[in-house]
Amino acid sequence: MEEKERDFFDPKILRETLKNLGGNPYHKFNIAFSLMSVIPLLVFFYILIGKFFTLDILSTNVGFILFIVIIISLGGYYTGYRMIKNFLDQVVSYLLKVVKYNEQLKTSIAEAFDTVPSNS
Repeated sequence: MEEKERDFFDPKILRETLKNLGGNPYHKFNIAFSLMSVIPLLVFFYILIGKFFTLDILSTNVGFILFIVIIISLGGYYTGYRMIKNFLDQVVSYLLKVVKYNEQLKTSIAEAFDTVPSNS
């Protein structure tokens, strides 16, 4: 079974599939996930420090609590990233399987029509 799994990641099929997708889905996924994680944190700090307090607030207990919250949120983002990336890996794997089976089906159909005798 493991040999069959390796066949699906044939570089030729992978390149063709990524070309049909319009680019590397992992690259787009990394950009989207980065933006989803960075922009809310920047907005949070802008509102917290720029509108309500000064930079002196970061040197107090509130600053320590904010640091802990940021560490926890980054851990959550990392965990979520891994989970979604595993899902994306499975989707790409299934896509590669479908592409390979489609190629095999095309080949089988072409061979079947080539071997059918003509009535003329």
